[in-house]
Amino acid sequence: MAWPPDLNYGTKDGTLNELSQSLLSKDKKLILEILRHQANFEWGGYRLYDGTHTHLHQNPEEFADFIFYLLDYQKKKIKK
Repeated sequence: MAWPPDLNYGTKDGTLNELSQSLLSKDKKLILEILRHQANFEWGGYRLYDGTHTHLHQNPEEFADFIFYLLDYQKKKIKK
């Protein structure tokens, strides 16, 4: 499963723009599912290890929590 095609990245630094961040922050289940498709089943994902090292090397649930923590932190910092 690829990243959603409607996410927009900045041309300058490659980070997600505000519209994409709002899309992500609304649907944690979508992000978790995307990360599960990128992780091996040893980490809680759906992929088998194939030796190419193109998989996520972290637990998808923990990584999703970290992503949403960073989004919340960014919102708090912008408000200040």
